[in-house]
Amino acid sequence: ASNISFGLPDRDLVNHAFLAMAISSGVTCPTVDAAKVHPAVLSIDLILGRDRFAQRYMRDFRQRNNQKQF
Repeated sequence: ASNISFGLPDRDLVNHAFLAMAISSGVTCPTVDAAKVHPAVLSIDLILGRDRFAQRYMRDFRQRNNQKQF
């Protein structure tokens, strides 16, 4: 849960947008549900140029898709 989106519909969307803005402003250690926001953080790092050649993003994508198959 987050105070930024309290009472709003589609809270995850608002929370991910806020997280993206916070990270782009320099936040390095937000308090979040890591499993829930991990793909968003990897996407943010990719867009900000912090994931060279999208290696971390692609590795995580493959792992999540492999888990869906089993």
